[in-house]
Amino acid sequence: MSDSGTPRELTSTIAYIGYHAAQNPDSIAVIENGREICFRDFHADLGRMVTALRQLSIAPGQVVGIECPQFYRHWLCLLACQAVGVVSFSYDPAEAAPLAGALAGADCILCSPGQAPPDSRRVTVMDRDWLDSVDAMAPEYPVRTAPIHPETPLRVVLNSGTTGSMKRMVHPARVHEFWIRQYRLRAGFNRQTRFLATLRFNVEFFHTYAAACIRIGGACICDDRMSLAAALGEYAITHVALPPFLLLQVLDDPARPRVKRPGLMVLTAG
Repeated sequence: MSDSGTPRELTSTIAYIGYHAAQNPDSIAVIENGREICFRDFHADLGRMVTALRQLSIAPGQVVGIECPQFYRHWLCLLACQAVGVVSFSYDPAEAAPLAGALAGADCILCSPGQAPPDSRRVTVMDRDWLDSVDAMAPEYPVRTAPIHPETPLRVVLNSGTTGSMKRMVHPARVHEFWIRQYRLRAGFNRQTRFLATLRFNVEFFHTYAAACIRIGGACICDDRMSLAAALGEYAITHVALPPFLLLQVLDDPARPRVKRPGLMVLTAG
């Protein structure tokens, strides 16, 4: 609570991106399939996606499901949802059947072509025409964000845990912030960090690490054209998060560096 007795607002990841765009505009924020995106362009692209979501008239407090295999586009959608005050959840097409109830109950679904859930109330297909229209929009600048108080719901996190059945957990802002802070401290991220994203945002573990990295001014890297083992060397990765099954794949991959880079931190959970 603030001194006035009103709920204290929390700082969003969007504000951190705006800060780095102003202070270090040419620093690399994201590398996707070899394409480098600086903080200036990240902030501008975010402003365009926020403009696009506002045009969809999604109301604060509503729930939006996002299916997008492109790392950078997906992240822009998540951040734009936070800016307009809607609760987001990410899912993979393979999860559509066990999530049928959640998809039908969502107020809007943003998905790639051919992946529209049959019973959803409202679907926006992110096809080439829609994405081109977003890229042509004037970005909202500065990006206006809905108030984020400790109990503001931000994410619906999907997790099967040890039960084998999909569970949905609503994370309010205070929980979201707690995990970002814990992950940043655990990993020791800094502005020289180059974090390799190995899975997508439907796994909250990786969403949290990516948010922690970008907030500190590091770079998040994703390359679908090569194996994870090859990407470790290609991009001089400093941090990678690998669940056990991916860790085994990397260790067995003949493309992996024969000697572990000095300072490389391998994070695992699962």
